[in-house]
Amino acid sequence: MSDNIRRFDPSTASSAAVNQTALQTMRQTTESYFAWQRELVRFATARLQRNAEFGQAFVSARNWSDAIKLQQEWAQSTIDDFTEETKKLMEIAAGAGAEAARGAEDIGRAAGDMGSEMARNAQQMGRATMESGADAARSTAATASDTARETAQTVRDMSEAARDRAKRGRER
Repeated sequence: MSDNIRRFDPSTASSAAVNQTALQTMRQTTESYFAWQRELVRFATARLQRNAEFGQAFVSARNWSDAIKLQQEWAQSTIDDFTEETKKLMEIAAGAGAEAARGAEDIGRAAGDMGSEMARNAQQMGRATMESGADAARSTAATASDTARETAQTVRDMSEAARDRAKRGRER
């Protein structure tokens, strides 16, 4: 096999690019997951605080009218908070999805590069095999030709020797 052929090695640059891109995508996905978790904890803590404040204000209400007004304000703020929280979580999820899509594209490109490298190597190996086969055929043909020449020479020599013996036999 030719010296210019590189055997496919999973540690080649293309493979390393695939691995690096996959690792980066996993890091980004993990970071998005943690951002999601942090946001949920922040939201739950804020809601618990607001609910506690509402409870204190509610039991301190001077009359039913104030209590109903407090309850309506609390209900509206709860709806507003959950609406805002849903938006924040959707932004985090959309960002994570976009990062994952970019990572998948990058992995696809790197895997395509690796496939191209494998195809080039296979092509080079095929050429080298053909060259090696051609070299072997030329060598075999040369050996056969040399053998045929030697055999022909041997036959000529034997024929000449036989003629010489026959001639000497007639001369006697």
